[in-house]
Amino acid sequence: MTSDVTRYKEQQREQWSRAAGPWLKWHEPFAEMSRDATEAIVGAAGLADGMRVLDLASGTGEPSLAVGPDGTPHVAFHDWTLGALKLASGRDVLGVRTVAPSDVTTSGARLHGEVTALGPYAVANASFEWRREGDAAWSIVEALPDSEGATFEAHVGGLAPGTTYEFRAVAEAGGASAYGRIITFLTTAPERVDLYPMFFTGLSIAVLAAGVGLALWIWFLHPARVTRRGGRRPGGSV
Repeated sequence: MTSDVTRYKEQQREQWSRAAGPWLKWHEPFAEMSRDATEAIVGAAGLADGMRVLDLASGTGEPSLAVGPDGTPHVAFHDWTLGALKLASGRDVLGVRTVAPSDVTTSGARLHGEVTALGPYAVANASFEWRREGDAAWSIVEALPDSEGATFEAHVGGLAPGTTYEFRAVAEAGGASAYGRIITFLTTAPERVDLYPMFFTGLSIAVLAAGVGLALWIWFLHPARVTRRGGRRPGGSV
């Protein structure tokens, strides 16, 4: 059950992250259309100076952006979708994306990722989380040193052949964490050897060898008598 809940949350995070682009594109028309509803919600909240507001699942920030443009009361935004938070908070945020793997073999693969934005941070730590598909716990492998806009990679080994794995890129800085989308890959399976032709070939050779051996054995025990035609018959006649 825990694995199912975790997987559902991750799928929701990835789905809403993909939807951030269209929401940002149409933010202003949506905000205009929902102005009356926004004003009604803010008025019903009864907010005053000195209060602190936590906006959960804030998306692009409505209706909290209308609470106090001057920062009173203070609003803290929280959302899984980093692209939406960029608009809501008014500043860049830490970002990372997962890139397709390479060099996938029966027992390993090379993982790739990219730090897309450092936000207010100077540097970030890059790594990968990976696991066999269906498992609940993630394993972590450290990546190359990071820099803004830099790609990074890491190799994972000891994988099972013919098995599906999943991974995602991770960037961490100043206590904040960003996750790329989850990508799956399938390790290659060992080449299957068809034993039937080998079996029948071996059997044919064995039967042939046994037949030749038997013929030689019979010849050794009972050598064939060779009679020459012609010559003299008994009694001296030809």
